Amino acid sequence: MRFHFNKLQIMRIIAFCLLLLFPFISKGQSKFEPLRKQLIEKKTYEYVYQFENNYAVFRTFNNKMGLIDSLG
Repeated sequence: MRFHFNKLQIMRIIAFCLLLLFPFISKGQSKFEPLRKQLIEKKTYEYVYQFENNYAVFRTFNNKMGLIDSLG
């Protein structure tokens, strides 16, 4: 069985999937907030670059990179 989609249909499918996943993505990002506050208090990181696949990518004060898993 073959499916033939045009570009508009593919874009609609992707947009629909992102719309369905948005609550899960935004909920996952909020898990980092207590950890971010803890790192700020301990002064162990300079700033967080990005959040990706339940990981936070950050740079430390001694110019090293790190990853934090939000799932524990």
